[in-house]
Amino acid sequence: MFSQTSKAEDLIFAGFTFAGEASGAQARFPNASELYKQKTPKGMSNLSSQVYSRLGQVNNTTLNIAPPETMMNLKNMDGGLVTVLLLTGETVLNENYGSYYKTFISLSADALIFDYKKKSIVRSYPLNLVLLDASPGNQPPTKQHIQSLISEMITRQDDRGLITQYLNRLSRATLPKEGAKSIQVAKVEINPDAYGMFPEELRANQNTIKDILSDSFSSALSGKTGVAILPSKVGQALGVMTFKLDNSDSQIKIKIGEGDYLVDLKLNKYAKIKKDETDVEVSNIYATSVNIDIYEELSHDDFLHSDFKNGELAITPINKISGNDFPGYMDSLNGIFKKFAEAVKTDDLNWAKVAASSSNISSEISKTRKMIESNM
Repeated sequence: MFSQTSKAEDLIFAGFTFAGEASGAQARFPNASELYKQKTPKGMSNLSSQVYSRLGQVNNTTLNIAPPETMMNLKNMDGGLVTVLLLTGETVLNENYGSYYKTFISLSADALIFDYKKKSIVRSYPLNLVLLDASPGNQPPTKQHIQSLISEMITRQDDRGLITQYLNRLSRATLPKEGAKSIQVAKVEINPDAYGMFPEELRANQNTIKDILSDSFSSALSGKTGVAILPSKVGQALGVMTFKLDNSDSQIKIKIGEGDYLVDLKLNKYAKIKKDETDVEVSNIYATSVNIDIYEELSHDDFLHSDFKNGELAITPINKISGNDFPGYMDSLNGIFKKFAEAVKTDDLNWAKVAASSSNISSEISKTRKMIESNM
């Protein structure tokens, strides 16, 4: 359950930061951490400064953004609500297409609001961004080029920018109502045969793959419905979130807590089906199947339990000489989560009736929607 608050409060922005021990940021976020080291003349991280300068865009009648000087006094603060833009994942893959390289980048983050004194989560809104870029030449893109792409993903002004998404979530954020319950991804499974859809460098770290699924589902559901979702404890044995604030010398440790409504995900299988081929290009359908199980553990109440399948068309140049099909499969997987979230939000069941294995999918989605709406 989320930490309860009784009234509207000021919200103190504490910067852009990274999940995990500060000493491990370089290994987990090799590119974003380099961008973070770039400082303003006043010593603030340039990434934090860019969020800071745009806080005026937040328009929320429940939460007021605290005056700028409040952030500067974090070291002396003993209470209050604090928000950070918390980066939780960075994945970069390169594919060789002969005359050019295609780069796949995925960033995951949380728009996190927490109680500074209790060190407890008040609200958490997961964010997720994916970028595909092509660069000419037979050499992989330089680290500087990758960092420029990630910088653009974070700072761009439209809805595809991470800072913009963070500010939008803050504008829609609510304080938990009395008795409000929380949603959390509890478990992620991968059918052993389904690991083949991921590049070898990812297969070596199964927790990273599970994080990708959890982040994709959570950001899709939260982004479409506006519901807050507790960070998943998948791969976190201690159930503790650790990070360092931009204006503090010590690390913050926050207990994630147990979700009331739980989500189990299982990646069942994947397939690549050739649709058409010409002298210059080939058309393939990338398909995936995922099981989504939503339930309340305490009451043993099941809201939804069904497999979902989805296929996405991709047209590829015939001269592709190496690499993997991971971006195509990710389009398919993200398509399942986004279309599922759309069905929950709008009650448009056209896709779900075709994609779901459950014969009761209409009533299950309706029950899920009512549960989410009651805990906004």
